[in-house]
Amino acid sequence: SYKYRPYTVLTPTVSLSLNLTGCSTEQTSMNRLGQTTITFTTQTGYNWPSTVQVTGATLVSWNAGTLVVEKATANTVTITVTCAKITYALTETLNNVTKTGTHPTTIEYGSTLTLKYTADANYELPDSVTVAGATSNWTKSTGTLVVSNPAGDVTITITAVRITYVITENLTNVTKTGTHPTVIAAGQTLVLNYAAATGYNLPDTVTVTGADSDWKPVTGILTITNPTGPVTITIAGVISTATVTYNLTHCTAARTNPATV
Repeated sequence: SYKYRPYTVLTPTVSLSLNLTGCSTEQTSMNRLGQTTITFTTQTGYNWPSTVQVTGATLVSWNAGTLVVEKATANTVTITVTCAKITYALTETLNNVTKTGTHPTTIEYGSTLTLKYTADANYELPDSVTVAGATSNWTKSTGTLVVSNPAGDVTITITAVRITYVITENLTNVTKTGTHPTVIAAGQTLVLNYAAATGYNLPDTVTVTGADSDWKPVTGILTITNPTGPVTITIAGVISTATVTYNLTHCTAARTNPATV
């Protein structure tokens, strides 16, 4: 009698099980014998990995989207290609501005970042900021910058603006000497000089609103500090007077005679 040995019919190709991230291929099988070249295409915003994984066959070579395999040992060969998203550097140049929250140093292709900032003391955030390499939207009131659609390395530049207040001087029979700016910056100290007009003296006191002040009537120096809003300075000269001394012999001065002139 004849005995039949069981046997397995080997197909010329085996199927592929593909685990792909950021790329694709139209190939669904490989040769069981000999080499097979499989071509992949990356999706926009992805880079090729340096290596790939092949299970159930021998990896001959991998070069930027081109895979060569051979000697399939299983009916299904598993190929894993994990492409990485393109990442760009993110650089922030801040002048009198402080970061709040998380601020990464890179941004991925196709991603959106929301960044927060606050101005340093005596400064306010600017009306606009400069962002190169991406689309951006800036909201001054909340210090929020949204960065999206990066096309390369991204640079953010934010320069805060020094807070300033208007100075108004109301002078009567008093003149300015030296430099008198029309604004004062928050946190700034100003030293102003004044002189009385002819026939007048500087007053013992002056009126300053919107800031702290120190007045020296002898020298005419007014020091302004800690402004909190618009500053108004009011100085009125006092008319000069002289004491009249009467040196009389055998007579007296009338009571209506002035004591000063």
